[in-house]
Amino acid sequence: MPPRRAPRPDPSRLAAAVRARRHAQGWSQRAVAERGGLGLPTVVGVERGTTAPRAFTCTRLDAGLGWPPGTAAAVLAGTGDPPPADSPLAAPDSPTRVPQLSTPDLTGIYERLARLEGKLDALLALVAGDRRGT
Repeated sequence: MPPRRAPRPDPSRLAAAVRARRHAQGWSQRAVAERGGLGLPTVVGVERGTTAPRAFTCTRLDAGLGWPPGTAAAVLAGTGDPPPADSPLAAPDSPTRVPQLSTPDLTGIYERLARLEGKLDALLALVAGDRRGT
């Protein structure tokens, strides 16, 4: 008996489920993207069914749509069904919540880099002088 192959992902099935959930909640594509920590083009592509998202994106879709963990991946794989479009959202502090990354404080970075560049130039000049025997 030949080995059994995994079911082929069905982006159109996921697209329909994402669109239905978004419309039932009254959200824009941007709102889903922001809730899940995704880029807007990713959500648009998923809704168009033009892309089969990877596991990481499916996890973020679950967060953005308020679905239980693993829902988007199961819908995509054809091994599960989405909850009803108007079902309650997952709790905000549930594991589906994706932490937002903070932007580092880069205040004064150019000035610090310029000082380091000056110190590096001085060090290189010193090393070059030692090699010449001065």
